[in-house]
Formats: sequence, structure tokens, C-alpha cells
Amino acid sequence: MKNIDQLILESNNLGIKLWVEEDNLCYRAPKGLFPPEIKTELKERKAELISFLQSFKQSDHFPYPVTLKPIRSNGSRFPLYFIQIEQQSLINPFVKYLDSKYSIYSISNLGEIMASLLAHKFNSFDATGTTVESLATQYIDALLKFQPQEPYYLLGFSFGGVVAYEMAIQLKVMGKKVEHLILLDTANPLSTMNIQELKKERIIKHLKGLIKSGPVYIKERIPWQISRLKYWLSKKYDQLFNKKLFDLSPLIVLDIMKYHNQLQKVYIPQKYNGKVTLFSAKEGNSPYQDVWGKLTDNTLNVIDIPGTHDGMFEEPNVQILIEALEKLFFASTELIESRSI
Repeated sequence: MKNIDQLILESNNLGIKLWVEEDNLCYRAPKGLFPPEIKTELKERKAELISFLQSFKQSDHFPYPVTLKPIRSNGSRFPLYFIQIEQQSLINPFVKYLDSKYSIYSISNLGEIMASLLAHKFNSFDATGTTVESLATQYIDALLKFQPQEPYYLLGFSFGGVVAYEMAIQLKVMGKKVEHLILLDTANPLSTMNIQELKKERIIKHLKGLIKSGPVYIKERIPWQISRLKYWLSKKYDQLFNKKLFDLSPLIVLDIMKYHNQLQKVYIPQKYNGKVTLFSAKEGNSPYQDVWGKLTDNTLNVIDIPGTHDGMFEEPNVQILIEALEKLFFASTELIESRSI
């Protein structure tokens, strides 16, 4: 017997939209195109379907409220949603270079998490019960409350791309259309590279970057490596002597990265057959396109951008990135005018 989410996706691919209203399972299907065997299976598994679809509703006890905030809201075209992106260093280039006709919004709970960390409200993320799936559900709830009308354009950088991917899957299950999913150098959770292979790949990447860019590459990498060393030393010192060696507030991003890695390790993504583009950093740590290609039935569009994982957001690389992004939008046949929402 197929999984319940596979049944819903199969129905959705046939144009059959399913939803729940007052504990009733409702559907809308093209006239004459509702296969009897699918209809029978939906009836037989009605209780499962209702339970599954209702699971996407907002959970009131989620510890970190989700914020949907406008970055630029006066565009005349469709809104572009940044998923799990709050760093100004990542957002500002889009405000500066992306055509002003595109509205930009961010959906994230990072602000709440960072505030909790700085206030020492918790020391471990393990007790939160958060998963990639539940995080995506929270973000979808905020998205649908703000913009009930489809389609949606989702963009995620690094781990944010994983959350955006899961959002696209859940939205499709709900019968909502994601016009385009943009992944910015996002690692694939299904990557089977072991530690030794990963280290070898990173060494090769670093050597290529050094040969190509020389001192510029070293200058870009050194601050990051120093930050990681300070973070590790301070954590160890705290464990041994119960004292702070450094002020870790500026390094809180490393706690967030650790949290994201924990979530990503246990996430098992389903296949997605919508429109997906991966912007891959040429001097990044690992190649992700092969595994993403398998999850998207090899319909993945890959665009290489100069720079490292973070360096692709620096000048002049970020201008190349945004120019390529605009070309994607111009090529779309369904540009949606923004509406009052």
C-alpha cells in the first residue's frame, strides 16, 4: 500500500485537489478525469487523509513564533519569499540589485531563536521537538494567512533551502501551486558522502579556490576559521571551568548552524516534481546537484555562481546571482501581478 502523502501527491498530479473543512474531506477534480480506483482508495482511506491534512495546521505550542515581515512590499509583480533568511548581509544585495517591481518578504523564526539563546533561556535545542517538517508547517501557516492565493515563489539559502523544499512538498500536497523553488547553495539531506570523502572534496575545493583567487580566497576564509576556533575554545573552557573565555554573542550563528545540522541529519525528504533551480557556489564545499537531481526526477536547473558558500553574496558575485535570478523570472510564462492581501 502506498504512503498517504504519495496518494495525495498522485491525486494532485491528476488535478484532484483535496482539503478538509469541518472534519469533512473535500475534493475538486477535472470533469471526467477522476479515475475510479483513485476515488475508491480516497474513500477507503478517508480517516487517514483527514488526519494527515489536518496535521499541517498551526501548532499552538510551538516555542518560537514565526515572523513574516516585509523587506520591500511595493512591487508590482509577484512576491518573493525568503525562507529562514534574516541576515542583513544576505538581504541587502537583493534590495539593492533586484528589480524593484518584485516585492520581497522573509519568513523565519531565527530572530526568536537568537533572542532566546542570548537570554540563556535554553542550552540545547533537543527539548524543542522541532523538525524540518514542523518548521515548514509553521512557515506555511504564516504564508497562507498573509497570501491565501497561489502561486508562490520560495527562495532559501543553505539550510533555509531545505525548509523551502519541504514547504513546497507540503503546499503541493495541499493543492497549492509553487511556481518556482529557488535553492541557494543548499546541501542535500540525502547526500551519502562519508566524512573522508567530504574532507577530500573540501581540500580539493580549497586548493582550486587558492589557485584561482590566491590571497583574496585566503582573506575570505581566515575570519571564518578564526571564529570557529574561538567558538570551540570557549565551549571547551566553559565545560572545564564554568567560565566564559570569549563573548560568544557575535558567534551565535555557529549555535544556529549546529541546530540546523541536527535537524537536517534526521530529515528524510520526499520527491518533488515542481520547478526547482539550484544556484551552486563554484568554490563551495561540496557538489549538491547530483543528489538534488535524483529528488527532482532530474528536472533540476543548476546555475553556477562565482564564490564560496558565503562569498556568492559578495561583490561582484551577488550581482551575477541576482541577474541570473531575474532571467529566471523573465522566462516564466506566469508572472503574477501582486494583489491586495
